[in-house]
Amino acid sequence: MIRKIKYFFKKTFSNTFYYAVRYHMFGSNLFVGLRSRVTGKGFIKFGKNVTVQSDCFIATFPKNKGLIIGNNVMVGQFSRIGCKNSVVIEDNVFTGPNVFIADYNHNYSNVRIPILEQDDVVYNEGVIIKRDTWIGTNVAIIGNVNIGKHCVIGANSVVTHNIPDYSVAVGCPARVIKRYDFNQNKWVKVK
Repeated sequence: MIRKIKYFFKKTFSNTFYYAVRYHMFGSNLFVGLRSRVTGKGFIKFGKNVTVQSDCFIATFPKNKGLIIGNNVMVGQFSRIGCKNSVVIEDNVFTGPNVFIADYNHNYSNVRIPILEQDDVVYNEGVIIKRDTWIGTNVAIIGNVNIGKHCVIGANSVVTHNIPDYSVAVGCPARVIKRYDFNQNKWVKVK
């Protein structure tokens, strides 16, 4: 009987009810899709109208400053967000599917120890994605990265350094190819 009740709530509320009761860490109107997992009670803050689509994994680890997801944010299907220090995603950011965001990386400096056994490199400034930004499909954002407001990060890009406000960045590593020119009121190619 209890299994049937749990199944009913899981099917009806697609994990949202579960996270609301278990974590108490959300603004109003949080939606967490089926098979998505959120771990790190007490280190995550969701704003209002946040959508985490299905099959996502969001994790924080002990002794971090926390993961903050602002208002009206959509995390695309199959995405991963990992926080060992600080990750901030401001209002109105949306990501395509299969996006990876992390403020840490694997350490491989000692060749006498397997990489799996070495402590991760945790970046001191973390990741900040400012408001109104669009992160394309299959993007990886790793390290001390500050992505400015109203940016577009093209599909399949790898962002390992800061991107200024009102920019379009693409590639591996990502580089700025356009900036918005407020004098001309249009996007201008960067030479």
